[in-house]
Parts: sequence; C-alpha cells; structure tokens
Amino acid sequence: SLLKARYFPNCSFLDAKRGGRTSWAWSSLLVGKDILKGGTHWQIMDGNCVRVWIDRWLPTIPGGKLSPLGTVQVSTSLMANSLIFLVKREWNIDFLKPFLVEEEFDAIWETQIGDPTLRDRLVWLFEKNEMFTVKSGYHWAHKCAQSHWTSNIHTSATIPGALWKCVWHLEVPPKL
Repeated sequence: SLLKARYFPNCSFLDAKRGGRTSWAWSSLLVGKDILKGGTHWQIMDGNCVRVWIDRWLPTIPGGKLSPLGTVQVSTSLMANSLIFLVKREWNIDFLKPFLVEEEFDAIWETQIGDPTLRDRLVWLFEKNEMFTVKSGYHWAHKCAQSHWTSNIHTSATIPGALWKCVWHLEVPPKL
C-alpha cells in the first residue's frame, strides 16, 4: 500500500512512528493506532509473531507484557514459540522463573495456546467476538481519558491546603 511504502516500509503498522512531514490523514491513523495498541493483545497460536519481552500477550496482568526482574539482560528477539513444547502444545517456561515475578509466571501458565496451524493474531479485549469496532474503540478511549482525568484530580489532594486556599481566593483584576 502507498501508506506502508511511505510511512512504515520496514515495520508493521503497530510499530510505525510519526515521521518528519506527516499528512493529516497519517497523523489521524496514528491516533487510531494508539487506541488499537492500548486495547489489544496477541493471542498465541503458532507463537511465531509474538515477541516475549516486547508485545502485549498476557491479558491477565496489567500492561499485558513481561518485565524482567532487576537488571537482567533479555533477548528482545525471543519469540513465544520458543516457550512452547511443540508436540504437547503446552508451555515450557521453567527456565524463565528466576527472571519473573510469580504473577507473570502464573499468567503465562494461564494463557491458552491456540491452533498451531494459524498465525498469532491481535484480539480486541473489549468486544465478545474480540473484533475491533469504532464504537468500542471510542468507548475504550473515553473510559481511559476519564480514568486519567480522575486520577489527576485525586493527586491534587496531595497539594497543601494553603496552596489551594490561595488558588480559590484569587481575585480577578477589575476591567479597565
């Protein structure tokens, strides 16, 4: 496609960045991309597309992705298929235990492995059929914006009371 050739020739749409001279249309698509990235996770099928330490693929943990403990260096190219016993179609992750908190280790065990004849796929978490709709994307973005706004209000409680008194008692200068 023309957009791929111009704006993200060497990566996927979800990894694309804004560039120097972007069009209004491309900028708008990037906003949509951020909504997609925030509300989707990878469903493991063959495990060939999911990067273990980079992609969101664990729906039961906040953020959906693994975080290695401490300052451990991990391979960003490690794919999910490396964690699967091919014959049994079950997780082979005991070697990861020292690098993960227990919650993340358990989240991998709880994650189902799908049909190995299919490619990994992105699923939308906010529809029963796991398919993105503009309506559900809008509601998800609205909900995130509200929770961000609400959390900012709650942090205002940490501002000293004397400062708030000053703010609320400021006088508007008279019109000249």
